[in-house]
Amino acid sequence: MGLVSQKVGLILGESKNQKGAKVKNFLIHPLLIATSLLLTVGCNKPENKTEQKIQPEQVIKNFSAFETREGKKYWKLVAEEAKIFETKNLATLKNFSINFYSENGEKISAILKAPAGKIDTNNNDFFTEGKTIIKTENEILECENITYKSSLNKIFSDSRVKLTRKDAIVKGKGIEATPDLSSIIIKENLVEVKK
Repeated sequence: MGLVSQKVGLILGESKNQKGAKVKNFLIHPLLIATSLLLTVGCNKPENKTEQKIQPEQVIKNFSAFETREGKKYWKLVAEEAKIFETKNLATLKNFSINFYSENGEKISAILKAPAGKIDTNNNDFFTEGKTIIKTENEILECENITYKSSLNKIFSDSRVKLTRKDAIVKGKGIEATPDLSSIIIKENLVEVKK
């Protein structure tokens, strides 16, 4: 019992067992418990939140990527910087533009520009963040946070939209369109005719 008293805490009294022999009672003082807990918690290393943040495997300045189908250019992306997260099949993009090509892959049909975004490197879908502009020969589309689905060759957004044409301005909220804006649906739209 002497060994236990040295490890556990304080002897606070004596009592008699059933045979009448004196027995020392060992009680752990609440202050001792609190001190032990504080020392245990206090001795642990605090978690470093920057260590928990996933770091990119690569950071590439003047990044470019492209997609071809049956040997024809589909689109070409150029970004000021890309952070590649290979384990997530993702690249984050800074100040980027995308040239979309016509069906024969020979002519640029539209140019998209955005300050930031992401591309899924597994399926070539991309997402813009912030003000996004798409220009074609005759139209300018302005909105935010576009999603491009490569398998559908369509762009989508739920943000406010402004489409400027030679003869009209169409405003709305939400869009579904082909990147060259040849097929476009603007939801909740309001048309202003130019004179």
